[in-house]
Amino acid sequence: MLNLEEKNVNKSANINGHTDDVGIANEYAKHFSSVYYCSSDDCESAKNFLHNREVRISDSSMLDYKCLNNMTVELIDLCLSNM
Repeated sequence: MLNLEEKNVNKSANINGHTDDVGIANEYAKHFSSVYYCSSDDCESAKNFLHNREVRISDSSMLDYKCLNNMTVELIDLCLSNM
């Protein structure tokens, strides 16, 4: 069970000098838009990803490894909340 008293939560954040929600959100958007790469436009990258995913799914030595079929905003939020 998650103990909220022990969770490390800092109410104030400073991202590249921005401390307000809009400024922080814009900094994240700027960063991720600069590093985003649409791999579906690159057939070789998409093929390589699918091949590696299938290898990991079928590899019996990785039985404790779960490959997700559906990544959602809710799942990412849950994972970040549990950090």
